[in-house]
Amino acid sequence: MLIQIIDGSKSIPKKKKSELAGRIAAMQDLAVHHFVIGLKPQLSTIVRCRDPETLNDAINLAISEEKIMEASRKRYNNPQSQGPLNKNNYSRPNYQFRDRYQNKPTLAYERTPNNVNLSSAQSLFCRYCKAKGHVIENCRKREFNNRRFQNTNQNPRTFQPRTNSSSNHVNFADQIPDEITDENNEEGIDTVDHLN
Repeated sequence: MLIQIIDGSKSIPKKKKSELAGRIAAMQDLAVHHFVIGLKPQLSTIVRCRDPETLNDAINLAISEEKIMEASRKRYNNPQSQGPLNKNNYSRPNYQFRDRYQNKPTLAYERTPNNVNLSSAQSLFCRYCKAKGHVIENCRKREFNNRRFQNTNQNPRTFQPRTNSSSNHVNFADQIPDEITDENNEEGIDTVDHLN
């Protein structure tokens, strides 16, 4: 009977064959999914991004990525690799001092002034100017505006209306003739005095 199932053409109708193939593919996808979900979060993300087609591919990717992660973890956690130079390095033929530091990775916190940690500077947010990298107490825009406001309060200017020669505003007081005054108003009509 097992031979007939493996042979396939004799005992399984075509409709059943297509259903079986779909079920097998669904089971394989489910197995890959459950395997990836069961990995550590960082490793799971890497394996999911690689989109393995089979469970075997997912396992191989996970193993290789885990080896890479472990090697990098050992490199950064090993105190001998980051410590002072061994005297054995000096005895090596053709050793040059600069070779030790040419391949050293540059870290972001080494380049920031005053040893400010880059991640803490990025998490700062100014509520005054809505910019990242500083807080309201250190806001240069706020200091500038405060100084400008203090200068205007110390030197109060008298109000002078703006004049704009291209303005289409009409001052109706300028159009009233000088001969119309309250004394000449015989009809009892209220008039507006000339403002100039």
